[in-house]
Amino acid sequence: MIVKCTAFDEVSIQDITSWNTQIVGYVDRGHGKEALKCLDIMQHEGFAPNSITYACILKACGSTKLLRKGQQMHARIIKEGFLKKNVFVGNALVGMYAKCGELIKAQEVFDVLTIWDVASWNTLIGGYAQHGYGDEALDSFEQMKAGGISPNAITFVCILKACGIVGDIAKGQEIHVDIVSKGLLGEDTMVGNALIDMYAKCGVVLKAQEVFDKLPIRDTVSWNALIAGYVQHGHMKKAIECSEEMEKSGFSPNMVTFGCLLKICGTIGAIKNGQEIHGEIIKEGLLGKSISLCNALVEMYAKCGALSEARDVFDQISVKDVLLWTALISGYAQHGHGEEPLALYEKMQDEGLAPTPLTFVCMLKACGNIGTCNKGEEIHARIITEGMLQGDIRIGTSLVDMYAKCGELAKAQYLFNELPVRDVVSWSALIAGFAQLGKDSKALFNAFKQMLEEGIEPNSASFSSMLKMCCHFGLLDKGKLVFEIMIKWYAIIPTLDHYTCLVDLFCRAGLFEKAVGVTERMPFNGDLIMWRALLGACRTWENVTAARLAFKHATLLDETDVATYISMSNIYAEFKEP
Repeated sequence: MIVKCTAFDEVSIQDITSWNTQIVGYVDRGHGKEALKCLDIMQHEGFAPNSITYACILKACGSTKLLRKGQQMHARIIKEGFLKKNVFVGNALVGMYAKCGELIKAQEVFDVLTIWDVASWNTLIGGYAQHGYGDEALDSFEQMKAGGISPNAITFVCILKACGIVGDIAKGQEIHVDIVSKGLLGEDTMVGNALIDMYAKCGVVLKAQEVFDKLPIRDTVSWNALIAGYVQHGHMKKAIECSEEMEKSGFSPNMVTFGCLLKICGTIGAIKNGQEIHGEIIKEGLLGKSISLCNALVEMYAKCGALSEARDVFDQISVKDVLLWTALISGYAQHGHGEEPLALYEKMQDEGLAPTPLTFVCMLKACGNIGTCNKGEEIHARIITEGMLQGDIRIGTSLVDMYAKCGELAKAQYLFNELPVRDVVSWSALIAGFAQLGKDSKALFNAFKQMLEEGIEPNSASFSSMLKMCCHFGLLDKGKLVFEIMIKWYAIIPTLDHYTCLVDLFCRAGLFEKAVGVTERMPFNGDLIMWRALLGACRTWENVTAARLAFKHATLLDETDVATYISMSNIYAEFKEP
């Protein structure tokens, strides 16, 4: 709701000061477009803008991302000579370009200023940091100090953000010492919060906790920075404990807090907790106020496999950005769907939204899920056109994975060989392709060996592919060795997928006691895939006793699964119980 400045209308004699007062009021309230309209009326009334007017209007252009209007103001400022004689206007111009994401132009304007003060440097450094250019922000900081300008609290906040972006913990610690020496930590909550955030982003969460514990004053931002740090580095239990302590301390969660908590729920699959948080968000009236919160909700439901709930939230959002579309596409793709992501992708483009690299990654996964190589090739061509193939290893890896899953191993191998950088994910994608087709165990083992020779440590997915290949060819001894190496050499905790492969290997060899022994030693219950594999092997090897055990566990998981009953019925019909 726009608050009309009635006091202005009651002024009998309106001058530039009264006009500026109204413009400042609009800008301070975040009503940038209204400030611009006020400027038009002011000029129509015959009042020429002064330095204060220009500074406020540039701020309005930056907040509303009206770059073209800002450029028009820039031209007028140059014509009227304000840029050379007024540092206030110059700083505002740098700030406008920075907020609009035009960092090169912001730097150009900064370079032509005749006077630089701490505000000038803060505006430039803050612009770089805000848009993720950490190295540029750090370079500017060093130039600022070399020019004899002492940093203030705002400078430290901006440069700590830059340290977090590039992960420069050494520089961050150096700045921490400087902050303490200047006595700023106890005076300014903003500085303390920036320190927590920097340490958290650099992965030194214990240090972030230490700074937090020493803060004389904490606010919601302090708590959020610490919680986000724990979430980012996978310390979900600590993040939950921190959020509980936050509420006990009298701080109510805000949109950032809810976003972090939703990420926790998605990561650990706590859908009931996620639903409760969803209810709180609706209760607080926050759902329609933050697109990032909507993204977090969709992502949480999608990760938990609740795709209908994810779609419901998605459909409720009137204004959708590419991140929201990608979150839903990713959810469908991650759970093995292909048609739904393809339909969403087409609709997203119809809405005029350009895919991001992550969108392409998700789409390639979807193509691989349903084996639609033609669509995958179409997306591949667009990736090349957009110039994204060389700049993002995720896209290259996803292309390898897509072609491998579509049975195009030659194309997968070619793209893999062309990757500028190969990591464990790209190697695992290629190895998984060999495993899926199951045509050449020698090629798979050679690829695994080459990966090790290049100094790449295998991950859980790599070993999963190796075990599946061993199952396919009935390589019991090699499979047992792979399982043992995974645990003893690489300290990888076996997943259900790994255990299922081991059970399958023993079953194929007719070693049912060992297969059952594996199921009993697992730290979690088996799934339908495992028990069906055991049931199928029992029929092959005529083992009714083991079949009854597998049948019992399978029906406990899903008593309506028809295939399980048919398999058991066939076993009873063909063989007599011992």
